[in-house]
Amino acid sequence: MKTLKAVDTDRVELVKSFIDSTATEARLRKGLDYMNEMGIELTVQNTGKFVQWVNADIAREEADTIDDLKLSKSELSPISKKSGSFYLRSI
Repeated sequence: MKTLKAVDTDRVELVKSFIDSTATEARLRKGLDYMNEMGIELTVQNTGKFVQWVNADIAREEADTIDDLKLSKSELSPISKKSGSFYLRSI
């Protein structure tokens, strides 16, 4: 029988706090502005481009914090869901 690994609730809260503080509405709106400036149409087909921009912007601007907290790509994956949902509500 498999046993489940215990959930580190402090770690979960740390990751959630990081995402809430970095994937802000202001940053997501900045991403929409970027798409407009680049002439990229705000269509469902361009959701991936928006999500990529948000992820890259956070990775670039928050690199030191990501490194200090030893955040993994899988821990940061909720950023994609949050930014994708925001984008789809905005188009």
